[in-house]
Amino acid sequence: MVINDKNINHLWTSLITEELRRLGADYFCISPGSRSTPLTVAAAQNPRVSTYLCYDERGAAFHALGYARATGKPAVLVCTSGTAAANYLPAVIEASMDSIPLIVLTSDRPPELRETMANQTIRQPGLYGDYVRWHFDLPCPDVNVSLNALLTTIDQLYFRAISAHPGPVHMNCMFREPLAPTEIPVPGEYLSPIEPWIKHENPFTRVVPAQKSQSEVILNSLVQDAEPLLVIGRLNSQDHIDAVQKWIQSIPWPVYADVTSGLRVNMLPNIVDHMDLLLLSPVMQKKLANTPILHIGGPLVSKRFYQFLQTEHQAPYILCTSNTRRQDPAHHVTDHIEIDPNCLATWVPEINPESDLLESLRKASTTVQSLLAQHIPDFSEPNIIRTIMALAPDHCHFFISNSMPIRDADMFGRRQEQMIASNRGASGIDGNLATAIGFSQGMNAPVTAIMGDLALIHDASSLSQLRTIRHPLIIILINNRGGGIFHFLPIAEHDTFEKFFATLHAWNFEYLARQFELAYDQPKTLKELKAAYRRALNRSENTLVEVITDRQKNHQIHMQIYHNIRTALDAIS
Repeated sequence: MVINDKNINHLWTSLITEELRRLGADYFCISPGSRSTPLTVAAAQNPRVSTYLCYDERGAAFHALGYARATGKPAVLVCTSGTAAANYLPAVIEASMDSIPLIVLTSDRPPELRETMANQTIRQPGLYGDYVRWHFDLPCPDVNVSLNALLTTIDQLYFRAISAHPGPVHMNCMFREPLAPTEIPVPGEYLSPIEPWIKHENPFTRVVPAQKSQSEVILNSLVQDAEPLLVIGRLNSQDHIDAVQKWIQSIPWPVYADVTSGLRVNMLPNIVDHMDLLLLSPVMQKKLANTPILHIGGPLVSKRFYQFLQTEHQAPYILCTSNTRRQDPAHHVTDHIEIDPNCLATWVPEINPESDLLESLRKASTTVQSLLAQHIPDFSEPNIIRTIMALAPDHCHFFISNSMPIRDADMFGRRQEQMIASNRGASGIDGNLATAIGFSQGMNAPVTAIMGDLALIHDASSLSQLRTIRHPLIIILINNRGGGIFHFLPIAEHDTFEKFFATLHAWNFEYLARQFELAYDQPKTLKELKAAYRRALNRSENTLVEVITDRQKNHQIHMQIYHNIRTALDAIS
């Protein structure tokens, strides 16, 4: 291991870095700054951690978020003092809302400079409010503070990030001068208490999380004799995805898998495709009104599903999550069970073989699939996303931005073997590109990012991150020159809409691609889009594929599709 004992600042930060590495946090996203010099040097000098340099703290934070989404491990953020730390807040909120582990190390001036108008000094302790699982104001490095105390504090920081309720944690690190590794010897006896730690590879404190389980008797009594609808939201790790997937294969119940669940795969026969669109039909809603629902994992993308819960559903709604955090936007949960998905997957329910719910939903789903295959317009936004998702090879994963793209992917996307990520914790339009890049780094695989124009505009500076990533990124840009999703809201009928909501812009994305050295295509037909995407998949460089659509026409197409589906489903029910 590397211990930099040039001075007390660098001794502390080298121990912080090494302890985080031993615990499992070995990916450091660093933004340049002066006050963070000790932390930056420590990460740079430790050969067993990976570093990623990003000058924009907001982009760095979303990059770290994407990496943590892919790996399930917390990435470490390092920044200087002042507003640099404030720029982490949007990603911290997203991580908190979606239970993504992040470790935020903000550098700070010493306490004697607080509340003095000293340059680049703000109130950093508690900066992220209730959006962090734990925060700690670390004192300036001092030989009067034992290194045991430092290491156990780092252990606490890490385990609060990955606990049963994972999320971001914050340690504010104060440093006095000198910040550079200037030689100021540290007394040799100061390191004596941690000599056993230095000699081995284990973290100072190891915590074994409790294994949650739930008896079969309770679950069976909740489901009773009725065949439930299984609803699967986002699962927090590949381990959880694998466990639930294996369990589903032995359960003949119908499954509504959210687009971000990781379970919309071809090998699962009881997945009901296009479940959101089935709920367009009042007849289908009434058919499901008295069906118990067993919901596993996080929330769903579908707004229509939650409207159905509020207006029609009258049966038990059982929520199974790995923590007791309230997850009930429709105020409809009747039973909330805290259970690890690995434990849930050992449950063998008492199955009623006589129910025909799955067959009925399959018939409705087949009707929708047939209608989409025959009548969805070729170069419409729904079919653009549907086509790209169908063409992607198994090794190329997806990040899908908020607003219309993720909704269209949920409604119209076909089954796929790739992982799909999206920032659905707070569902912000900011930071989507940086998250996609971090997701690619974490997956260590190519990623196709499907984005709207406003999402890319919000995060255009993160295109600078593309120069140093391991795998090329393909951006499918759906440019309808504004906020297409607002056409689906009542405000679209009012005269203030176009100026204040539609967000018309005049960005030239071809120029943007040139600025950041991306290959560029602008297909004008579905055939050209397929060819452009295949070329991008075969390139070793980053690519921007821009598809220009019409916002108003997109709204009309959606309304027509909804009408056709509702009519067809009501006719067969």
